[in-house]
Amino acid sequence: MTDPLQIVADLKPAQLDHIAEDAYARRRASDLARALGAEGAPPGRAAARRHPRRWPLLTGAGVLSAAAAVTAFALTGALAGPASVPGHPGGGGTGASATPSAVAKLDARTFLLASATVASHASAGTGSYWYVQERDFQPTWAEPKGAQRPPAKKGTKPVVQGQGFAAFYAATEESWIGPATARTIVNEDLQFLFASPADKARWIAHGQPKLANPTGGFGYNGTRTSDYRETFYFGYGVHRLSVNQARKLPATEAALNAVLTRWWNREPDKQGAVGPAHPDFGQYVFTWAGALLGGPATQAAKAALYRLLADQPGIQVMAGVSDPLGRAGVAIADGTGTCLLIDPGSGALLATTTAPVHAGGEIAPTAGGTEVILKAAWTPALSARPS
Repeated sequence: MTDPLQIVADLKPAQLDHIAEDAYARRRASDLARALGAEGAPPGRAAARRHPRRWPLLTGAGVLSAAAAVTAFALTGALAGPASVPGHPGGGGTGASATPSAVAKLDARTFLLASATVASHASAGTGSYWYVQERDFQPTWAEPKGAQRPPAKKGTKPVVQGQGFAAFYAATEESWIGPATARTIVNEDLQFLFASPADKARWIAHGQPKLANPTGGFGYNGTRTSDYRETFYFGYGVHRLSVNQARKLPATEAALNAVLTRWWNREPDKQGAVGPAHPDFGQYVFTWAGALLGGPATQAAKAALYRLLADQPGIQVMAGVSDPLGRAGVAIADGTGTCLLIDPGSGALLATTTAPVHAGGEIAPTAGGTEVILKAAWTPALSARPS
């Protein structure tokens, strides 16, 4: 039988050894040029799938909008299964056709168990604050001439129908989440993109109206830093975890399965917690994988989650998928519209998306609904960025 660790080593592309921020800096101009020159149909209405953000950030008042929450996604699938996963109706553009090398035979269980092994050996780091830096690609819309509409939750706002063009923003966010305090910085390195040159031309013909940005404002209005003195809770449905509680999750598959099964059985609104109608337990596990694999769980807990995912049916795997910054990995999906892009060399989360994903293809920056993780690690203080 083929060694699963060797399979993972073979899948790991060389460019994943580069630092994410450096790769982004090198590709920034070409990404924008490619996005502005790409042909594609404007996206339509977004589906009622769970939001692409991994860990919904909750306070006593509910979901915190415009804050970069903790990141994560899940792995799952079989390259022997479907070569592509259709995105939600709001996703625009298509990926490249799968190449023979990108469609190597690999079943979900083999890949997930191998990912559990590499994740268990990854460095956990130390600190009191979970830090995430991410690059978000989301649909946007023109500033209305009358009263401004309220800001929408990221990842759920489709391009406004009737405005005549499909527009998107790309922006970097940072977050520090601690036991009782937090900080977010949003709207960094903001760019506006268009689905095609024709869309940009129609925007110009409309008088180049200002476009909505992640702060809830319009146009280039600078970054926004927000500090909070309260405990943030992460989770789906009625089950929420503080940063410290996430660090205490079980480190074995059996114990983690018992926790998730108990939560699943006690969840009063399963569709609200997971997304699709009539979800099953495997989709619930996948949802929490999107929270834990890039979040403040221990490496042992993440390895346990990979092993638990390996027992779930209906997962697809696509090799050779690149995020909008050009970093390649293995995409995993549960068939409900969300894909997680995983670095097979470390088991770390690279990106999550509700855009169309194809083996051997790149996730288009003008497809919308994509969040790319540049860095996720523990840090000792609000002002400290991991090295």
